[in-house]
Amino acid sequence: MTLANIAWTNIPFLMNVQSLSLCLLSGYSLWSASSLAAQEALVLDEIVVTGTGTPRGLKETAVRTQVFSQAEMRQVRAVTLADALEYNPGLRVESTCQNCTAPEVQMLGLQQRYVSVLADGIPNFTGLAAVYGLEQIPSALVERIEIVKGGGSALYGPGAVAGVINVIPREPEISGGEINLGYEHLENQIEAGQPTGSAVFHLVNHDAGYGITLHGMRGYNAGVDRNQDGFTDIARRDLWAGGLRAWWRPDDTAKLTVDYLITDEDRRGGSTDLDAPPNQVLIAEDIQTLRQVLTLGWTQEVGDAFDFRLTYSLSDVARQSYYGGEAALGSGTPGSPFFDPAWNPQLGFGSTDNRLHLFDGALNWKPHEAHIFTLGLQYRNETLEDTQIALGRAFRDRYENVGIMLQHDWTPSEQWNLVYGTRVDFHSELADAVFSPRVAVKYAPTERFRLRAGWSTGFRAPETFDEDLHINNVGGQLQSISLAQDLREERSMTVSLSPEWEISDHVRVEMNLYHTWLQDTFINVETDNPATANVLEFTKRNGGSSAVYGGELAVFFDFSPVTLDLSYTEQRGYYDSTQTLLGTGAPGDNLILTDRYTRLPERFGVARLTYDAGWAEFFLAGRLTGPMLVPHIVTNSAGTQVRNELNRTRSFFAVDIGVSKKIEMAAGRVLTLSVGVKNLFDDFQSDLDRGPFLDATYIYGPRQPRMIFANLKLEF
Repeated sequence: MTLANIAWTNIPFLMNVQSLSLCLLSGYSLWSASSLAAQEALVLDEIVVTGTGTPRGLKETAVRTQVFSQAEMRQVRAVTLADALEYNPGLRVESTCQNCTAPEVQMLGLQQRYVSVLADGIPNFTGLAAVYGLEQIPSALVERIEIVKGGGSALYGPGAVAGVINVIPREPEISGGEINLGYEHLENQIEAGQPTGSAVFHLVNHDAGYGITLHGMRGYNAGVDRNQDGFTDIARRDLWAGGLRAWWRPDDTAKLTVDYLITDEDRRGGSTDLDAPPNQVLIAEDIQTLRQVLTLGWTQEVGDAFDFRLTYSLSDVARQSYYGGEAALGSGTPGSPFFDPAWNPQLGFGSTDNRLHLFDGALNWKPHEAHIFTLGLQYRNETLEDTQIALGRAFRDRYENVGIMLQHDWTPSEQWNLVYGTRVDFHSELADAVFSPRVAVKYAPTERFRLRAGWSTGFRAPETFDEDLHINNVGGQLQSISLAQDLREERSMTVSLSPEWEISDHVRVEMNLYHTWLQDTFINVETDNPATANVLEFTKRNGGSSAVYGGELAVFFDFSPVTLDLSYTEQRGYYDSTQTLLGTGAPGDNLILTDRYTRLPERFGVARLTYDAGWAEFFLAGRLTGPMLVPHIVTNSAGTQVRNELNRTRSFFAVDIGVSKKIEMAAGRVLTLSVGVKNLFDDFQSDLDRGPFLDATYIYGPRQPRMIFANLKLEF
């Protein structure tokens, strides 16, 4: 079946818009009746760059873009990128492993492997970095996050099927800085917490044309044993990060930037004796990740009609890991119930190295105010070396991709803006070039109403992705995913319709209806090899066609000093034919068949309320996670597989509260004290798997139980 043959008539009407609209209008009436004085209008004149690659006003661009600012990150106490993304409309961050708490973001109903994470527009987030990387990017170095859903721009290639998340670094106008000290306590943590902190220093000399930002961070999460079974449900995570961003302007037309980031993270989960050697406890996942990224960029204006940018980025990720434990790989201790005379102390240890060279260039030609033509060239060279003794796995892969893109940004009138173009990719794993045409259009019949629509195509090449590099413990066995020999690229097509209405200077409503078709969808099929008793093998294969569709509704109120943001998403995902999800049909390994996407909440939403009382600022948020289908491999206390299940989960609603107090000091210094609680009512998964033979992938709902935090920040 081709993408074009998938019937539009199968799209059900997803959202009960009438009842939701009544709720939102009732909220609006309450705000209108209040005595709050309107101080500020909704800010929509911010300049964004992600959608088209050129600076455009947020209201003017045809490519729908969401922005999450540094101020908003501080309000919700977002320490890492993963924390910040949880509060963005239409995005959901989940944990995919009970042992190591690997984070993953979903967009347009698709998992993270369909999302391209950018650093200042550069896609240097490698497959290995994506396994734990959302929690390894400190928010302290982020100026704002720009989010584009769908492939509305021809600038972005493989990996941007669902959209892009562009992390814009901080680049201040004046010298100064800030120092943060914090502490947090998680419900049911098994050890004492440790202080966290970050520091950012800016030195700017406009006369000499240069500036530099130095930053450092230490983050710490204590391990959590939620169900008191002696095994972690949230891993201990110790992160150190630092780096710099420097810029130099030799004149008003040119700019050189240098970015360097280094992160060093130690993540340990499994048996709660977290300081013991990992191969001497029942179950352990011990991952040490060192990531370094160096980026050099040059931008220049050549006259009034031309400008260009050239970028080189080098990313290197080195991971030392242990997956296993005595329950999975045996013990060398006589008398142990897991004693194995053939036990090897090196079994379970592994190393993975991932290096990326990326060259990116774009030329913009503006012959007229109404036209901007962009020609781009991108070369990506990625190597991946992985050795896992316990899995009998050792490979070295090398991928190359050359992407050429041409885009026209056309503004024929104040009411219309059209961005269209195509991208052609030459990938080393594919025999033929892949063309990806894309179109985005904005129509604004009035100053306060805008209608955006997009149509895009994309693909994912048969590479090793993040989920293939994450090894889970499933029923005492290690889960390994490999690629089928005849694996074809996965093709996609997305359409979207996004109206936006400024009801007043203080109320804005946005909607986004989307539908994505996938052809030759990648699925993981159980192909267990009985000869490897400690490994449960899966193979990535093409599973036919599938579709994901849904709708988002967001309402923003700004009656300063009070702001309220509400967002709600309803979504579904289906395969065009029934897929084998789990099992081989053997006794105790029954088949699980489904035509539904798993781990896809049918609905989710975010509500954020802030109130600046002058003497303090208050924050209240709620995060809804609706029901979803989650597979589960059930194993008894002896490690024997009993059955496979496909369970429908309940809904969750996590409530976050916080308050911060600013104290003005001498010489322009500001001291801010913040305290709060995330997941106040401790709404967390109640049926976590137990024991050494647990299924670590059976985890869903909010990422963390109740967490109490305090933070002290000094700005100067």
